[in-house]
Amino acid sequence: MVVASRRRTGTSRYNARVIDLPSLLGPIDIYLLDQVLRGRIVPGQRIFDAGCGGGRNLGYFLRAGFEVFGVDAEPEAAVALSTEQQAVLARLHAETGTFVLFGTTGSGKTEVYLQCVQRLLEQDPQAQAI
Repeated sequence: MVVASRRRTGTSRYNARVIDLPSLLGPIDIYLLDQVLRGRIVPGQRIFDAGCGGGRNLGYFLRAGFEVFGVDAEPEAAVALSTEQQAVLARLHAETGTFVLFGTTGSGKTEVYLQCVQRLLEQDPQAQAI
């Protein structure tokens, strides 16, 4: 769906602006979108999605810079690593040594870290991750 808005300029012409809503919002739930449009969810807030599944409602918030958290009763449902995250995780599993994991807010580094710690503790329950 594409929405076009036209704003009248000083003459009888209009400047057309096309917005591709699916690219901007992703597959967001209509009721959640309603809350955003009403101004009840604004930048700077933290988002916690209980029952997030694969995170279909969170893409917009991640792109907009919100701090986002999700949980689901099915642990594998909440973990859908991006291709980049999978590559980093594979490298961390293949190599030994000390690593510094960094990235911007919402980049997915926390999930990579948690999966590394989980594997480490499975291999050695006495290990420490700092």
